[in-house]
Amino acid sequence: MEVYWYVFYVDGQYPWNAGKTRHVDRRYLKALGSAIDASGFHGALVATGAGGGWDPWAISSTLAAHTERMRFLIAVHPSLLSPTLLAKQAVTFDHLSGGRLDINIVNGHAGLGAAGVHLAHDDRYAHGDEYLEVYRRIVGGGPGPIDFKGKHLDIRGGQPLDAAIQSPHPPIWVGGSSDVAMDLAAKHGDVYASWAEPLEKHAAHIAAFRERAAGYGREVETAMTIHVVVRDTEEQAWAEIDSMLKHADQGSVDALQRGLRAGQSVGQQRALSLHSGQLPRHARDLEISPNVWTGYGLLRIGSSITLVGTPRQVADRLIEYHKAGVDKFILSHHPLPEEAMRVADDLLPLLPLSPVPGQREPAQRKARTFNNQLNGVGAK
Repeated sequence: MEVYWYVFYVDGQYPWNAGKTRHVDRRYLKALGSAIDASGFHGALVATGAGGGWDPWAISSTLAAHTERMRFLIAVHPSLLSPTLLAKQAVTFDHLSGGRLDINIVNGHAGLGAAGVHLAHDDRYAHGDEYLEVYRRIVGGGPGPIDFKGKHLDIRGGQPLDAAIQSPHPPIWVGGSSDVAMDLAAKHGDVYASWAEPLEKHAAHIAAFRERAAGYGREVETAMTIHVVVRDTEEQAWAEIDSMLKHADQGSVDALQRGLRAGQSVGQQRALSLHSGQLPRHARDLEISPNVWTGYGLLRIGSSITLVGTPRQVADRLIEYHKAGVDKFILSHHPLPEEAMRVADDLLPLLPLSPVPGQREPAQRKARTFNNQLNGVGAK
């Protein structure tokens, strides 16, 4: 099992509430990166927004200079970046980081209109198929020049690059829950990523994906994004959920839900189906099975599923998903630095983690050495 954390340019105790966000700057991100690097995490997803926000390559480059072990899963929108330019960025970053790059291919719809891209759902994945074909040929260091003529791309005289440290290329993660997304991952991905669903549904989804990958003669690892709220007692964990809901208002929830329901993401629609769109009177009204809460999707874009409980309870639920076929996990909860420390100290030691390259000291002891870095960082 490998566990990744989350890096984003918006944070705070309740970042869906404008009054509870923090000032995120270089110092703040360095503290977050140090917390991840000093623990048992394998790395972090460095997320992006297609329509605005901070650039994940710039964030990752800054953090790579101040870390030694953590891997950077950098989100990329293929329709916003040529495959030849991505190849240059990937090979350069892979060399300068010492082989610590993963590429997260995001074909989602959110924000693309603001960037001038108006491809329909299936066309985005058809474009992604052509894109990854070209990208892999350029990064793979094969013979050139590379010419490619497709419906979406017309590449003439592309030149292969010197090989990346990771051969034949840095791992490619492909996300999405639709049929065309699973096909793209089965054909091109090294890792297939999806948002968490209830355990039995998620297990069936993974099984269906692996059949697709087998159809291409391939075996592809799987990853899952899920929120975790870990506290010393179950009562404290649910009190944290209650506090989250108290710092949300139905008007903001309604506006978010309208936007999400208008989107084309199959995974997002599945996440929306796990709640009514209304703030519950009691947090546990949305507990669909022990320690599994579906309310995070009321507050943020992405997965609705959250594991809530003691370290042992949350570890048991994650292990169930692992036994169901999930190889890698992307965990998150806000505020990101403090919750990374908590998860590293209390949860990760209970999981059957694969070794982290360069890890020598016990992860929980190293994690605690970075608590002082967080004192006062980004507080508002």
